[in-house]
Amino acid sequence: MKACLITATKNRHTHLERLVRFSMNQTCQDWTHLIFNNSNQLLELSDVLPKDKYILINKSICDRTNQPYNTLGDIYMDCLKFIPEDCDIINFMDDDDIYLKEHVECGIKGINSGDYIAYKPAKSWFLQVGDKLDLVENTLEPSIFVRKDHVLENGFYLNTTSQHLKWIESGLRKNGIFVDPNGKPTYICDWSQKIPIFKTSGDPHNPLNFNNYNKYSKDNGDNVITPCSEELACDYCRI
Repeated sequence: MKACLITATKNRHTHLERLVRFSMNQTCQDWTHLIFNNSNQLLELSDVLPKDKYILINKSICDRTNQPYNTLGDIYMDCLKFIPEDCDIINFMDDDDIYLKEHVECGIKGINSGDYIAYKPAKSWFLQVGDKLDLVENTLEPSIFVRKDHVLENGFYLNTTSQHLKWIESGLRKNGIFVDPNGKPTYICDWSQKIPIFKTSGDPHNPLNFNNYNKYSKDNGDNVITPCSEELACDYCRI
């Protein structure tokens, strides 16, 4: 089984370079990393990144509206069109969070441990301002590994706050999501603001949420995605 790690990103250069180091460092290499850049600032992949492991899509116009994107739901719907055929599982690897080296390995093992639509450990790490680290029980979509066919069948809500709930709710109705009480936490939801970032989930009921996401996403860098240093990645992954 092979996972497609989907990252929807826009003008978050520092976070993105940290993220590709996390994916490169995975203990399990049964993955392709699909980076969907929805900014009109075009990105390139560094030559350091293996071309057989990374797919970069630069796309700022929504297929449904033929206008610039205005919801994360529309962005994710268009992401689905670029998933490689040889990938069976999806993990939504947000660009502003932290992933331990066993993230993919544990996710694939978990979903294959039974006839499940999706798998997640019951708890994940939550990093707060001041480096306070806690284990929490929460949906936390990046901690979930889900069958590709299920997401393709159900899609996303076309909004910016609960877009993932469409496929999650369907999985729950079918009793198909295995929440493993003994699952190893491999995902760190990063609210530390060590790298300042706007969090859409922090203002879920604001109708201007997507506009604010655009307004406060201005880290363009050099427009080339180059993995951050091993030392920096290891520092973030210390728990």
